[in-house]
Amino acid sequence: MYIPIVIGSLRQGRNTPRLARFLQRRVAARDGVDAELFDPREMSLPVLEERLAYLDDPPPALVHFGAAIERADGVIIVTPEYNKGFPAALKNMIDALGREWRRKPIAIAAHSVGAFGGTNALAALRPVLTSLGAVVIPAAMTVPHIDKVFNENGEALDDAFEGRADRFLDELTWYAEALAAAAGGTDGRH
Repeated sequence: MYIPIVIGSLRQGRNTPRLARFLQRRVAARDGVDAELFDPREMSLPVLEERLAYLDDPPPALVHFGAAIERADGVIIVTPEYNKGFPAALKNMIDALGREWRRKPIAIAAHSVGAFGGTNALAALRPVLTSLGAVVIPAAMTVPHIDKVFNENGEALDDAFEGRADRFLDELTWYAEALAAAAGGTDGRH
């Protein structure tokens, strides 16, 4: 099983990689599951002018990202909350693709430095992904006060997050397996 993890922020001093690295380690610890991080800072994607499928000369990082989402069994999106929503960098990454999101199970992990843990970002992101045909799983992971519960290396400072992450990932893998079975072993997403 292949699960890309999308970091949804470019901001200087961002905390999103803390949670993304933590989840990547939890995913990689599972038998038969491979995870890959996609960081918009490293990808240097241009602001969307056209979807990948319609570009004559797409950036290699966008081609790689599109192929990863296309072949993914499930996707984890890790997003901070900015002004009651999610960052433009994440919207740019989502909108750069189209059919790649169709019938793809998506798990959202949202965070903030405040007490609500990114719940507004989570609420704003769900309908965007659903409109693209993605299957946003009901389980979500919200992390309040991220700067106090994960260190810079993505290690949990509160052991409760390990159990929460495992339940979150169990739900994603269940949806990934259920959708694959419903597709009858073929790529029924198109």
